[in-house]
Amino acid sequence: MLDQFYSYVHARPGTVEAAGIFYVGKGKRQRFLDFRRRGRYYLNIVKKHGKENILVGRIDCSSEELAFDLEMGLIKCLRQMGVKLVNATDGGEGPSGCKFTPERRARHSAILKRALSRPEEIERKSKKTKEMWQRPEYRDKQIAIANELWQRPGARENHGALMKQTFADPVVRSSISIGTLRGLAQPGVLERRNRALAEALARPEVRANISAASKEAWSTPERRESRSKYCLKFWENEAMRENHSRIFKNKIWITNGVRTSRIDKESPVPPGWRLGRK
Repeated sequence: MLDQFYSYVHARPGTVEAAGIFYVGKGKRQRFLDFRRRGRYYLNIVKKHGKENILVGRIDCSSEELAFDLEMGLIKCLRQMGVKLVNATDGGEGPSGCKFTPERRARHSAILKRALSRPEEIERKSKKTKEMWQRPEYRDKQIAIANELWQRPGARENHGALMKQTFADPVVRSSISIGTLRGLAQPGVLERRNRALAEALARPEVRANISAASKEAWSTPERRESRSKYCLKFWENEAMRENHSRIFKNKIWITNGVRTSRIDKESPVPPGWRLGRK
């Protein structure tokens, strides 16, 4: 059950008394078996004993609120007994329980920027991510989690409101735009992106899903009105019109009977495609 909340404890090998417990947490799904994304002191203990030797105890709860209450109760009780825990907070608030000072946030940001500025680190993370997504069980798990989250009442509305609030900031828009352009300027990035998109659109089920989603979106008057206002605003901008004209000035339409696309006038028409839009 994806939404089964619980509280859990991690203890040193051979623990028979409370003194061996070193961490209390709250979670759902497989969080209680995750020994990686933790604090420094926690990781030191796991490294010393080996994650395969760490003892795990779990108590299921009927709600997230009860799981938080149980977590706080366990932490309070164990600390009163003199048990040394590596928890950074008294529980009850998840990761947000640890209040980051501006200095700590700045230091953490600097560390991440420094790490991601190294080509070898970027390559390592990219390789690791690709390997994870190549595992069918990982893909299926992520898809199940995403689907479950999107089915929650208000999830789409909340996400939309958050995105609108985020992109209302000119600094954010500028930063994202610069980052995107830098990424696409890297050798082979645009080609790989276009190739992956073409491979995805070649699958009938993908095209069917996109078509169904598009028809559903356009079936609402609000969506059509919003799109119409956006297009009118776009074409009222002289710079936008000039940029659009410059990009598509030397392009021609081609079709394979199912899809349409544009290519440079000098480019050869791919096998299975022909000139035109119909």
